[in-house]
Amino acid sequence: MAGHLLELSLTGPAEHAVFAEMQKHRLGDGECTAIAAASVGRMSLAIDDIRAKKKAAAHDPGLALLDTIGLMLEVIQAGLLTVAEADAIKVDGEANHHVIEKHFKSRAELIP
Repeated sequence: MAGHLLELSLTGPAEHAVFAEMQKHRLGDGECTAIAAASVGRMSLAIDDIRAKKKAAAHDPGLALLDTIGLMLEVIQAGLLTVAEADAIKVDGEANHHVIEKHFKSRAELIP
């Protein structure tokens, strides 16, 4: 609602080609779509799946890759979330969404 996220559709032949290439690696539709949109659109890609990250990097070595932890740190540093809000998201993710970030208690520990 604040304009920080953009909803995209894969409409062009270049995006469809990357999507098809990623499907050959047996990645999920979500990963294939995200990689195709980021690669063709020259955007950063936030993705946690290790195998998908490797395939994305092999396809497009210049692609800027982030994981959830890196994305959340950027959001905090940009002032879009407080550490407390980001920590609440971490707690909810671990409790309800199979997100594992147990190697730290608070995102504050990760801020340089």
